[in-house]
Amino acid sequence: MQLILLTTICLERAASSDNLGEIKAIDGSLKYQSLVYQFMAEYSQIEPLKLDRKEIIYLANQFQSCDNESSPTFYDNDQELALSLQIKSFVQTVSEKMKWDFQRNPAFLKRLTTHIAGLVSHQVERLPNTRIETLTRLSERYQDLFNAIKQAWKVSFPDEKLAQSELQLLLLYFANEYTSRHYRGDLKALVICENGIGTSSILGQRLKQEIPEVKKVKISKIAQLQDLDLSSYDLILSTLKLPGFPRKCQIVSPLLLDDEISNIKDYLKDYQENYISKEAEDNNVYLNNSKLQPTKRLNGIAIGALFCTELVNGIEVIRLNNKATESLSQVINEITGRIGQGIIKDKKQVAANLKRRIDLAPIGIPNSNMALLHTSSPEVKRCYFTVIDLDQSLKMKAMDQTEIEVSRMLLMLGPERLSDIEQDVMGMVSSMIVMSDDTLKLFATGTKEELQNAIAVRFLQEIKSAIPIR
Repeated sequence: MQLILLTTICLERAASSDNLGEIKAIDGSLKYQSLVYQFMAEYSQIEPLKLDRKEIIYLANQFQSCDNESSPTFYDNDQELALSLQIKSFVQTVSEKMKWDFQRNPAFLKRLTTHIAGLVSHQVERLPNTRIETLTRLSERYQDLFNAIKQAWKVSFPDEKLAQSELQLLLLYFANEYTSRHYRGDLKALVICENGIGTSSILGQRLKQEIPEVKKVKISKIAQLQDLDLSSYDLILSTLKLPGFPRKCQIVSPLLLDDEISNIKDYLKDYQENYISKEAEDNNVYLNNSKLQPTKRLNGIAIGALFCTELVNGIEVIRLNNKATESLSQVINEITGRIGQGIIKDKKQVAANLKRRIDLAPIGIPNSNMALLHTSSPEVKRCYFTVIDLDQSLKMKAMDQTEIEVSRMLLMLGPERLSDIEQDVMGMVSSMIVMSDDTLKLFATGTKEELQNAIAVRFLQEIKSAIPIR
């Protein structure tokens, strides 16, 4: 409606020979100027038209601003709407059980909704009910979160039975969000308004005066919302209705009335009680096992440090000159052929084990260019982790059953029997890969030195938490 009105005004202005004053194009508006010219070319076939270039720039700026606004969410039918409500109920239940607001990040909700919708509507093939090592370690590391997901799924989807591996894959989505977001004691508010000046600034100032726990207030026009990370705000207020807005938002008057302040205080009280009292914890790492005697803990730290040092120093980034015609099986043979005798005894046997593992369940990492190629075998002498970059990418299935182009293989090998320390450190590395968008990017593009440093830093954090040295 806004674009129709503005375009009509421009046409009326051109017909009456009124001219705009000076106007500058917004950065990146050439694309939108082209759209305006296309529209005007179509319009001029109906009615002769002579439009000043200033009008073109003005309309292009408006087109660009409107294109940046959040679009409402529509559903094709009642079933889609009902499923969306089920998914929201599921996420809310997990949030309440974990005292962690998983509803605050629209991007996370969108990814999760797409995945669950595919599962429930049977549009994607489900994972086999078999042990997937990376996901199993994740569920062991975040037992409370995994239990919350299983319980919430039974409540929200009582008729949809999921295998353990599928539930663990849901955990992957939640755990990524859980470890990527750290809540602050000082609350941050976003105020959305029409133009970002005038009464909105008064509203922001009044909010800080009346609610001291709100330390930061960001004022934004609707057209600027696409540039903001909505998940970084604890409270969102708006002076106008926003159909389809992906976060919970309170509509307030520009001057923030007393009853509105009271409602905001009630909301924040509930919000802080439910969602800001708990942080992500790693409870299953051997180094942090407080039940062990101090001497055994110290020995564990020393052995773990030695093991992690050897693992980190052994990391390489190897370039494999594979051909486009080569199959995954051939690539695996080439990869194992590059590994030294100090790591494996029988290369053919290890290659066969890797292929059997791939047949069990997908190894591609969702939303990435990577696959985690891993196995444990009596033919492996010691734990080993390295990276193989492929000249020619391979099409593979990811753990969420989507098809991805894999150009980087993360190879993880271990003996048939691992000690507790070896298992924890290898689990730490594999879970690091998928724990956040930043670490996912690091493992997807990182150099040898960057990967070594990141794993070393992560292990040092484990040591520091085990021995809190000030």
